[in-house]
Amino acid sequence: MSFCDPVDRLINWIEKQQPPRPGLIPKTGDWRHPYRWIVPEKVSNKTPLSIPEFIQSFQAPFQKTMLKLQKIFPGSNIEGRLKLEASLREKARKRGGLENIKDVAGTRIHFINTSELWNAVNIIRKNFNVLDEDNYITIPKDGFYRAYHLTIEEDGKPVEIQLRLPCMTRLAEWAHNRVYKHNIPVKNEDIIKTYLGELSKLCYGIIKTRPFLPSELAEEKELEML
Repeated sequence: MSFCDPVDRLINWIEKQQPPRPGLIPKTGDWRHPYRWIVPEKVSNKTPLSIPEFIQSFQAPFQKTMLKLQKIFPGSNIEGRLKLEASLREKARKRGGLENIKDVAGTRIHFINTSELWNAVNIIRKNFNVLDEDNYITIPKDGFYRAYHLTIEEDGKPVEIQLRLPCMTRLAEWAHNRVYKHNIPVKNEDIIKTYLGELSKLCYGIIKTRPFLPSELAEEKELEML
């Protein structure tokens, strides 16, 4: 008989006797082990919002942000949206909950050149409470997506502000519709992304000459018009 046998027998007996304890969370995912329970940092008595109610809670902060941006950047091309219910539901599933989504309310501002764009970053920092920033301008996402993202706080809610050049939006929207939208493998995907990366360099001014369309992408006529 080993030294641990009495302890093992005790745990086995407790496992048979002890039901789940309300208000506690098992640290290991197994409710039966009495030594592995933790108390949640905060237990909310509020009834969880439905997804439509959750989206609606962003309406006022979103509109307020749009009005501020229109005042700060008069004459600029400013767009905005609240996520649709179907899109939000899918993203919540992937992210593990609504509380992990920071772009329920999103805005986008287009600038003529990168100088105006970088100046806008500093202006937003001065006029909003900035919670987070992602610089995809100098470090493009997936090798081609360029934009500057700032998450600001308005009335206790996060609102995302994206700063782009028009050519950056054209590339992003084409890639979304062609590569990412349907969540299925795309023929020549790696070649497409590499070519989009070259186009994004042209957009940002890193290169001055438009890259040649690879022969494998000859059927992708829309790429020649981006």
